[in-house]
Amino acid sequence: MYPNNGTRKWTFDLGGKVRWSSPAISAEGTIFVGIELGDAQGGELVAINPDGTEHWRTQLSDGMWIGYSPAIAEDGTIYVGSTHHTGVGYLHAVGRIEELQADANGPYYGEVGEPLELTGTAYGGVPPYSWHWDFGDGNTSELQNPTHVYTSPNEYTVILTVTDSEENVTNDTTWAYITTQTELDIDISKEGIVIKNTGDAAAYDVEWTIDITGGFLGFINKHLDGTDEELTVGEEITITLPFLLGLGPLTITATAEASNADSVEEAKDGFIILFFVILP
Repeated sequence: MYPNNGTRKWTFDLGGKVRWSSPAISAEGTIFVGIELGDAQGGELVAINPDGTEHWRTQLSDGMWIGYSPAIAEDGTIYVGSTHHTGVGYLHAVGRIEELQADANGPYYGEVGEPLELTGTAYGGVPPYSWHWDFGDGNTSELQNPTHVYTSPNEYTVILTVTDSEENVTNDTTWAYITTQTELDIDISKEGIVIKNTGDAAAYDVEWTIDITGGFLGFINKHLDGTDEELTVGEEITITLPFLLGLGPLTITATAEASNADSVEEAKDGFIILFFVILP
């Protein structure tokens, strides 16, 4: 009812008898009421949205009815009693049913021809869940945690769809980056350090480090590192040597690796005179 004039706002068919149960209302406005199914065939707790549509319902007893008003705790737990004509009674605690959510736990990285393990997670709704994976290459799976083998390199859109026992449906989208193995090469000179993709496929998530040590008393100790998301075939990264000041021998060591390339390392010995670096 509208409180200002007493006119009806909406009416909801509970699908059962209301005995002595008055509604309870959560802080979000969800309305909870207990009902009897048929002639003492069972009792349900029904959750109704503020707009008069059904949010969810759950049967709490067989041969009993929910004849008492629910109570809502601060943490959202709903407490309600049920009873039987024989005098047996129970108190039920019902956790709040959250919105159904799916998590595909990506992105995923793999190689052509190698098994890729995917993990599905679901929250909320009403378990148990059913699962459906679309791997983006025309193949699917109904397992929660499937293993899939891609046959060609690509960036695939992967969709996980989860359905709960009340036919609520949700999905989550992620990506599978499938590559073939490639190779990296390192060249060190006084102009800088060059990291190049010398293989036949793009390199992904390239990580590199550079360590420069030396000087007569070991005063030179520099460390550099960085990442690049992708190096296409033939593409290179050039890292300029930092400003150095010292005297004596020094060593430059560089490493590089990618998610689809083995780690490589290159070291070169040289000499520094003040800020001039001499390399063979």
